[in-house]
Amino acid sequence: MTTKNAVGNSLTGSTGSGTFVGATSPTLVTPALGVATATSITAGQLTSTADMYSNGAVIGLGGGSLTTNFALGINALFSNTSGNGNVAVGTYSLNSNISNSACVAIGYYAGQLSTADYSTYIGYLSGSTNTTGGLNTMIGGGTGLANGIGADLVTGSSNTLIGQAATTNDSATVGSMAIGRQAIGLKATGSTSGDTGPSCSIGSTGFPVGFRGDGSIWPSTTGAGFWRPVINGTAYMIPLITSGATGWPAITTSSITFNSTSGIIGTTTNDNAASGSVGQFISSQVLQASPVSLTTATPANVTSISLTAGDWDVCGNVSFIPGSSVVVTELDGWINSTSATAPDNSLVASTAFAAAGVVISNNNGFCVPQQRFSLSGTTTIYLSVSSVFSVGTLNVCGFISARRIR
Repeated sequence: MTTKNAVGNSLTGSTGSGTFVGATSPTLVTPALGVATATSITAGQLTSTADMYSNGAVIGLGGGSLTTNFALGINALFSNTSGNGNVAVGTYSLNSNISNSACVAIGYYAGQLSTADYSTYIGYLSGSTNTTGGLNTMIGGGTGLANGIGADLVTGSSNTLIGQAATTNDSATVGSMAIGRQAIGLKATGSTSGDTGPSCSIGSTGFPVGFRGDGSIWPSTTGAGFWRPVINGTAYMIPLITSGATGWPAITTSSITFNSTSGIIGTTTNDNAASGSVGQFISSQVLQASPVSLTTATPANVTSISLTAGDWDVCGNVSFIPGSSVVVTELDGWINSTSATAPDNSLVASTAFAAAGVVISNNNGFCVPQQRFSLSGTTTIYLSVSSVFSVGTLNVCGFISARRIR
């Protein structure tokens, strides 16, 4: 049996040059340690400024001599030399990112060529060519570098682009939003003060998402401002400064509240409300030169108008034209939706004379009661009269009009 002293005496030294090391802090020379196992590992703080790589990616520290970036993925932050505070997760995310700081890139080629500060890129090819514009948010993907989200955005800043191939219309767009596949946020331009402004684009003509605005302000040929929404691929021009829009969209709301002094602004010229619009006016007139001939005690139509579905106020007047020595006992007039038929007496205007009748030599006229007609379909409204007379002839002329109230 070999004793401790015998073993110790057989060693040539205790500094690691022999087969046995007895020092408490030895210097090991190319030892073969084998595979280490443990039930737990306590990790301390990384203090080295050297880069740590795994499968080509910088992990925890960042490229160059930086210590404030985090990268995970093949060539993530691979060429980063001076940017700080970046997070790159995914193969080639923020690859060739030279100097930008405080960016987040998640996805294959996300922000690949970006040098823009304070931007967020999530998705395949998102912001892959956004080289100098900052404060952008891009979420989505594309089908190639030229078609990635924000593909044409080089210097623009403060834009939000969400969706496959969502982008802007030029490299300098600022403050625009595009949401949806191939949505395009256009930078509005104009020649007058107030014409320029950011845009909000939702969807596209090929992939509509209910509403898409090409530009919050769209200049006309005269420099006036327009809002130009595009709904399911159809563009509408709504003027912000002057009139003259074409293709107005329908606007619905449950109620509109005006202040006590300003309501709906009326027209300032001698034009007419369009057919179907509130304020539409329809009328018919029978002149005295071409009157309607009457038969005693027989209702007759003076004239009529055709009204489409809607809510209408209708009014009229009649004027009886006596022949030589005609004796008149009664004159009546009314408005009705039934031809030559009197409504209830509460809606009939009348002039009665003595039972024996009176000879009249001058026109005798009056207004008939105004009526409301709420119609579900196109309807003919008549201006009608009736008279009782003898010894002579009696004619009538008149006028009927209707205004669409709603």
